[in-house]
Order: sequence, then structure tokens, then C-alpha cells
Amino acid sequence: MKTVGLCVIVLGCCIVAVAECRTSSYSAVSSKPTNHDRRYVESYLDARVRDLVANLSVYSTILSVKSVNPSTPELASSPSAWSYYLPVLVNATSPCGVALQAMLLSLADNSSSWAAQMMDSWGKFPDGFFFVGLRAVGVFEECINAQSKEKGLRGKYCNIAYSSGSGHGKENGVPLHDMTPRLGVVSGTLTPVTIGEARYDTCIPDACSQQDLQMSLEQILNSTGRELDTVFCQVKNKQRNYSPGAIAMISTLAVLLGILTAGTFLDLWYKVKKRPPSGFAPYLISFSVYTNFTKIFQISTEPTAGTITCLYGIRVLSMTWVILGHQYVYTLTSTANLLGAAKKVQGILFQVIANGNLCVDSFFFISGLLVANGVLSEVKRTGKFNVILYVLHRLLRLMPAIALVCLFMASLLEYIVTGPYAYDVIPSIQSSCSKFWWRDAFFVSNFFTPLVPGPRYQCMDQCWYTCVDSQMYLVAPLLVLPLHFSPRAGKVWLYFMSITSIAIPGVIIYVYDLPPGDFLLGNNDIVEYYARVYVAPWCRASPYIVGIWMGYFIYKQGSEKLSLKKWQLVAGWTCAVFASLGVLFGGWSYNKPFTAMKYDPVTQVLYGSLHRAVWAAALAWVVFTCHYGYGGLVNDFLSYPLWQPLSRITYAMYLTAICVQLVVAASARTPFYFSHVNKIIETCSTVFFTILVAVPLSLSVEAPVLRLEALLLRRPGRPKQNPTKVKLVGQDNEAFAPEVKELQVALQDEGEEIKEATEAVTRF
Repeated sequence: MKTVGLCVIVLGCCIVAVAECRTSSYSAVSSKPTNHDRRYVESYLDARVRDLVANLSVYSTILSVKSVNPSTPELASSPSAWSYYLPVLVNATSPCGVALQAMLLSLADNSSSWAAQMMDSWGKFPDGFFFVGLRAVGVFEECINAQSKEKGLRGKYCNIAYSSGSGHGKENGVPLHDMTPRLGVVSGTLTPVTIGEARYDTCIPDACSQQDLQMSLEQILNSTGRELDTVFCQVKNKQRNYSPGAIAMISTLAVLLGILTAGTFLDLWYKVKKRPPSGFAPYLISFSVYTNFTKIFQISTEPTAGTITCLYGIRVLSMTWVILGHQYVYTLTSTANLLGAAKKVQGILFQVIANGNLCVDSFFFISGLLVANGVLSEVKRTGKFNVILYVLHRLLRLMPAIALVCLFMASLLEYIVTGPYAYDVIPSIQSSCSKFWWRDAFFVSNFFTPLVPGPRYQCMDQCWYTCVDSQMYLVAPLLVLPLHFSPRAGKVWLYFMSITSIAIPGVIIYVYDLPPGDFLLGNNDIVEYYARVYVAPWCRASPYIVGIWMGYFIYKQGSEKLSLKKWQLVAGWTCAVFASLGVLFGGWSYNKPFTAMKYDPVTQVLYGSLHRAVWAAALAWVVFTCHYGYGGLVNDFLSYPLWQPLSRITYAMYLTAICVQLVVAASARTPFYFSHVNKIIETCSTVFFTILVAVPLSLSVEAPVLRLEALLLRRPGRPKQNPTKVKLVGQDNEAFAPEVKELQVALQDEGEEIKEATEAVTRF
């Protein structure tokens, strides 16, 4: 009878509260909860469902610690587990308070399952958190699908992160929370994996706002000596109030789709009628999906004079290496066995990933080679160098694609990504893309890199490369043109700049006592190294200059054949192989997690200054031997025709690969289990989906812009191209034909007709 009487009293209270609630706003209540309200909600929670609380798998050392300096007498005792999952300190008569009481009544009398589903979806810290890490992931779908039609309530999924001033344990004498920086800060922009910071997920009624939960948790956590970091909530079927930026982006994409459709139909009409386009038609046909798609995926099996075919394979393999390395990084915060994974990356073979940033130096080498050969060939043919068109070509070539991707991330990302890991992406990346997209689009974001971990300073992490490469592209003529007008003085100047480019990073590393390389899992100073060395163009110039040397050699050698003796080939390949392996694996002693080794000054300076130039020199030998017929099986593999289609979209892949990885990781419903086999499988799927995204980007922006540039800005000294006379294997594509000269790595005499178009000088 007492129980029945208590239920009647509680039900009466709920009816009165609901009646009062009808006149209140359905938003976060600004009135401060009274002590009576706090006591009521917490005491009711513990009294009615004490058995359910006992079944929660929550470590008492994490969620039920005695308060250090309690702010109120009511919180002087250990807060209940409910206090960490529900906004128990809200006003009991507020919409949120009424919803919590309805939830508890449902749990108490088993009248419906919606409240039990919400509680069941809570994240509970699992066994073995020294292996897994302090991350309790809830069940996202179960939470947002929980619904009480009678009460008009649904589940709201919330991510919570809080930090503590003291570690949770020690390993090898090092407090766990002090190991945080050594797990790596990628590109200086990602949120560090924080072992001293616990993250867990909860499910609350949607009548409770994010501010309700934040206000309650701040008081609860502060009473236990902890600090609330973030609260991020999501609901199902959220009313889509599209922002002006989202509306503008959708409109832009719709207009672009219309232009692509019109250009494609017009192109097909002219082909059916077998008539050449005239008037405004060539401009619209530049957007033809049909011809551009055919050109991208054409495969030429006929050897073409003047083309360094091994570059096809080098580009694709380097791009795959980039994606593989990033796959280990961008799923880091959603890794199930985060702490256990540290033991899997200790071996020397993992340096292929930990030191994988060398693939970027491969791209710098290729860019330097193509720029040098293109500029020298242009000056030889025309007798002059048009600096305005040179700069304008770079801006038109890269800016549209970067701007489109940045604006997409800024405006539409929040409508795509949902799930327990969405808070890792949406708040930070969408905000930074909205504010700083122009830094990436205008190639200056690397100059804003902070020396210490902090808020994001750019939209897309990968755009540091396009910034550095573009900055070196702008100054490259100062190194290349003297080789044409005064070869002897030009060589002396290039020698001097080569030595300078090697010395500068060594001096900076020594002065600031920085790591010798971008050790992904290395020293705490890696963020400062990233800012002072990794993204500084004056520190990344050495492989670019090696590429200039190689481009100049190919230009001067022309079509003359080289005769190499067997001992020269053996010596060259031996030096190239051992040098590249030494660079790749040479930093293993330092490039491991939880490493506290003191850098030897000699190793620090020599490796830091030489390893990028040495890597590029080894790659130059590969290009040299393959191009001049001494590559053997290596050339057969790198020059295999199937590399050609992918090599034409590597720039678009570079821009979109990280975006795909972020969206997939943030949309995951369960953590990823770390193993090398799993990472390889994930990489294969990422490459596939990146291609699916990169092809439309290339078709909608890249190819059309190249054609429009050729139609509007024909370079002086170049004969007017007639697309019908450019014979290619496959369908002729007008958008690529005008790019013949600067896209060709050629061995040619003056006046020779170019027979095949290749990628732009900045293609990867």
C-alpha cells in the first residue's frame, strides 16, 4: 500500500508539473535550480531505480569519486552515476525536469521500453580501459530511435568529455596522462588524443537542451575536482534549418550540374551531327562530362617519345602511400584498442607508416622536375618568359578545386555526418572551414601554423602541401631561367641554392633543439617542428631543387642516348636502394611511441638536413634509369599503362582523400579495432571511395577550367590548337589538348609536335 500511495503522490506531482510546463518555454531554463529541486531529482533517481544503477558498468574511480572542494552541501557526498548521464540539476518543473520524471516513472513501473532503451544506450566504460582507453561509446541508433509517443519525447545522443588534473595510473613510471602528446598531433591541427581526458556518451530526453546537460555536468564535475570540456548533442530527424552558406553551396552545385549536363548534351549533339563547335559552343563543351571522362580513363599502350612513363606509377603509388599513412591517423580517436595499439607500432617495419611523410618529398621532386623542364622548353620555343601567365595558370589550375571542397566542408558537412564520433569533426572542422577557407584557397595557410597545440588554423589539413608547392612554384623561375640565359652562372647559382636548402633545416633543428624529422609518434616538440620546419617552404626546398636538377638534365640531354656500363648501374642502384632504406628506417630509435631518448646532435642535424634531399636523389636515379632504358623490371612496373587513369586524378584524390577518411571515421557507429591488416583493408576501401569522389571533382572543375584557360588565355608563341588534329588513343578531349607543352615531360627538338597530353606540373 505504501508503494501504491507513493506512486499516486509522484503521479500527482507529475501532472502539476506538466500543467505548469505548458506555459513555459521549450528551451533551456535560465532560472537557477533550488536546493530542493536538486535533492528531489537525485534522491528520486536513487530511490526508485537503485537496482538499475547498481548494474551500470561504471568505474567508481572515474565516475564516483569523493568531492574535493564541493560547492554545495548537497554535493559533498559522492554523486550518483545518474548525475553523470542526466541533467539532474535542472529545475524539476522545467520541460527537462518533467521529461526526466517521465523517464523515471517508465523505468520504475516497466510501462514502456523507451526509457530503458535510452539508458541501455549509454556509454559504459568497459573492462580493460588500460588497453582500450577512457572512451565509453554508446549505441547511437538505439538512443535516437527511442521514442515515447504518449509523452512526445525522443532520445538525444550526447558526447561528453571531461578532464582531470591527476593521472589514472602509471606505466613504466610515467603518468598515463603525461603520455598524451606522445600519441601524436597530426599536422598540428587534430585534437590530441588525451588519456587524461575521459569521454563517454549518454542519452537524454530531447526536451532537455544541450545547455541543460552542460550546466548540470559542470557543477557535478567541478565538485569532484574535474572540468567539463565539451558537450555535443544530436537528435534524429532534426529540423533542417539550412544556413545561408548551405543554401548558397547547394545552389552552386545545382548550377554546376546544369552546366555539365548542358555541355555534355551539346557535345554529343555536335558529335552526332559531325560538325565542329562554333560561337559560344566551345566554352560550354569544355564542361562536357563525356569527352573529359573518356580522356581521363583512356589508356595508351603505344610508347610515346618524350614521355617519362615511370612518373605514372610513382604518382599513384605515392598517393596510395599518403592515404595509407593517413588511415592510421584519422581513425585514431575512434580506435577501440587505443592503448593496446601502441605495442603494435614499435617494430622497425612500422617506419613505413611513421616516416611515411617522405612520399610528400616525392611529389616535391616531381613538381621541380616538371616545372624546370616546362619553363626551359617554353623559353626555348618562344624566346621569353611570361610571368603573368605563369602565375595565372597556377591560380586557375588549383584554386577552384580547393575552394569548392573547402566551401563544401564549411557549409554541408553537418548535414552529412552523424554518429557518436561526429563531434570529432563537425564543431572544429566546419568552424575552421567557415573562417579560414581563404587561407587554403590562396596558398597561405602554412604561414599561420602555431608553435603550440591550439585551435585549428586552416580548413583542410592536406592543403599545407599545395601552399608550400605553390610558393616554391612562384620562385622556381629564379632558379631555372639562369640555366637558360647563362648556363654556367645558372649552375653555380643552383649549386649554391642546393647547399642552402640543405643547411637551413639543419640550422633550425639545432637552434631550437627539434626532432630530426616529422616523427609522427615521437617527441613532444613535434608540433613546433611541424610549424618551424615541416610546413616551411625554405625547409622543404631540397627535394624540389633535386627535381629541378633532374628536369634540367633531361632538357639538356634531349633525345641523345646514354651508354652506361654494368658496374655503373650496379653502383647506382646499390647507392639508391641503401640510401632510401637508410632514410626510411634510420630514425627508428627515436620514432617510436613513449620514446624519451635524447637526440644525438650529430644525428639530429645530419638526418634533419639531409634525409629529404637524399630521398629525392634516390628517386632521381629511378627516374633517370627508367627513362633512358636501364630500369628493367622497375620501369615495366612503374610504366604499366593501367597507372595512367589514376595518375590523371591524383590531385583531386589528394584533396578529397582526407575528407573521405574524416567522414567515414566520424560516421562510424562502433570503434575501429586497430591492426595492420585492418588498416590495409580500410585503405583499400578509402582509395575506392576517394576515386568515386575525385572523378566528379575533376570532371566538374579541373578539366573545364583547363579548357577555359586555353580558350581565353592562349599563350604567345604557341600555335593555335585544332582539336580535330590532335590524335590520341581514345576519344579526343578539347579540354586537355591546349595543355600540351607544360604538361609534357619531353625530349624534343625545337618545333616538334607534342603527341600526348599529360598532367599539369603540379599533378601528384
